Amino acid sequence: MAETNLERQLDRMRQDWDARARENARYYVATGRELWDNDGFFESGETTVAQQILTDMTNICQGKNPKDMRVIEIGCGAGRITRALARLFGEVHAVDISGEMVEMARQAVTDFPHATVYQNNGHDLTVLPGQLYDFAFSTIVFQHIPSREIVYSYVREVHRLLRPGAFFKFQVQGGTVDAGSEDTWVGVSFSDEEAVEMAQACGFEPSYRHGSGDQYFWLWFRRLEGPDAVDDDSGDAYEPRSWPHSAQEELEIACRRLRESEDRFTDLHALMEERTVWAQRLDREIEELTARAHRLSQELEAETALVARLGADLDRLAWAGPLDRRMHGALTFLVRVVGRAHRLWHRHS
Repeated sequence: MAETNLERQLDRMRQDWDARARENARYYVATGRELWDNDGFFESGETTVAQQILTDMTNICQGKNPKDMRVIEIGCGAGRITRALARLFGEVHAVDISGEMVEMARQAVTDFPHATVYQNNGHDLTVLPGQLYDFAFSTIVFQHIPSREIVYSYVREVHRLLRPGAFFKFQVQGGTVDAGSEDTWVGVSFSDEEAVEMAQACGFEPSYRHGSGDQYFWLWFRRLEGPDAVDDDSGDAYEPRSWPHSAQEELEIACRRLRESEDRFTDLHALMEERTVWAQRLDREIEELTARAHRLSQELEAETALVARLGADLDRLAWAGPLDRRMHGALTFLVRVVGRAHRLWHRHS
């Protein structure tokens, strides 16, 4: 009966997400905008990776070059995050239950031959190559899964594929509202205690948690040492490492994050100095333009005074010839024009 119920849930999930993909895939992947253009949609994926992965590279990479890492993404949707992951990591393997979404995700990563998208059955990772992976990631996915059994199955599968010591960073529904097993939009929720219990039951250390009680409850599960990991395709035996005690590890991680914060502060300080230099240069240019405008104003005043003197001299002449009267009229008009220009200059300067 339980197996029948699971199959029914998976069929419902697949049908619902295929329908959402046909209706408006990008909106259902990222509901921040109803109508996404290409640039905005994929830039939002880059933003997520910058915020959730690039800020956590010490834990995620553990000294490895990202280009040498093999990573898993669960619930890739239309490839919003997959494409950003492919820019960062050397090998990306992404899965989704919806065939419609998978086709879109494959289109999104056509320029990244090291990124592969698979349609899976919605509860395990048997479609992925049986090799060790260095990191697993999932965002805004498990919040929509209506079954605790399915979530547990995914976590166990990640444990099966991750190398010992690697991290699985993902979100679950942390709120207290469960819509029931038939709803494929609002999924099953986890309390902080339930998240810890899931980690321990699936062979992980619950290293960090953030957002308990919130819709976006972030979990960092570290794969514990053990003999049941998939053999690496290199054929070499995995040499276990002695990990520090939890308190010492927390202290080391805190120190690393402090150093990273100091580096970011240094970069920010350098940027501020660069902006200050730019502002000072702009101030100098404004001063030069102001001085030039002042000189032009003085030149205009001198020319106005010269024309005025010419007009006065002309008025003192008692010539009566028609040519002289025409000259007198022209100069008088010129004096008025220059005077008006001078007034306009002062009004707008």
